[in-house]
Amino acid sequence: MVMAPVAEIVRMHELRMQAHAGFFDLGDPSDKRRSAAALVDLYFALLAALNPPLFIEAGARGAAVSFRVRKLFPDCRIVAFEPNPYNIEHYRQRFDYGKKRVVYEHLALADMPAELPFFVRKSVNGVSLPMVIGRNSLLKRTEPNTVYEEVQVRAVRLDDYFPPDAANNCCVWIDVEGGTGKVIAGGKRLLGQTQVLMIEVEDRPLWEDQWLATQVLEVLYPLGLVPVARDFEWWPDNYNIVCLRESLLVRPDIRLAIDQFYSNAGRSTLKPKPEPKRRNLWQHLLALFSRTRP
Repeated sequence: MVMAPVAEIVRMHELRMQAHAGFFDLGDPSDKRRSAAALVDLYFALLAALNPPLFIEAGARGAAVSFRVRKLFPDCRIVAFEPNPYNIEHYRQRFDYGKKRVVYEHLALADMPAELPFFVRKSVNGVSLPMVIGRNSLLKRTEPNTVYEEVQVRAVRLDDYFPPDAANNCCVWIDVEGGTGKVIAGGKRLLGQTQVLMIEVEDRPLWEDQWLATQVLEVLYPLGLVPVARDFEWWPDNYNIVCLRESLLVRPDIRLAIDQFYSNAGRSTLKPKPEPKRRNLWQHLLALFSRTRP
């Protein structure tokens, strides 16, 4: 049997997921947030079915996702990576990561082990930005008039940090503000061992030299990760995709979780029509009189 080129397969999956926009009003911010919440619910439903031995959060900020994973999976090894030194200082003062049994690493994930510049945005168009925030990167933004503080951070490759025997059946969450290509390039072996992946992508360049969504999926698909669903939280700027190990698509519990995701999204758009106001006898007579007057 002749297989379709990867680019064609990926585009088919992208179009299928784009059709999911029909379940949401993309002009309504609350509906876009609802799409994101639904995708997170799907991700955690898949995790519940898979009971991962290892969870990795890339671009963790304060590691909120890792905390949720810990509550659900007491025996899971959890490692969260955060490159922004301001975030590290702030959240290490707020949380006891040792007590929560989350390894909170002050490291960037990249395609090579090195000391790399990390760009913390200080202001855009003269408007100051908070230093403790998730929207900074190894890449510069494409928007003009941005002032940065450049700091050096140590970067590692996923494939170096986790040896092969430690990464089997892991689950991964990647939200690295345009640096997705660097993370993937340094973690292809580990991603080939991943069961389910949540990854933030963009359709248009927001960061210099970034990989866009189609390129990301065209690299992940040959690694065995199939895109199954997306959200529209920050549409049209960026969005999240859940990718699943292809071999898992035949499992009934996995298929049920995906079915439930699309069923819930579809039913939530069926808003009941408001009941017509009931008229009393006097209102009926008044309406009749107004219609029959010359």
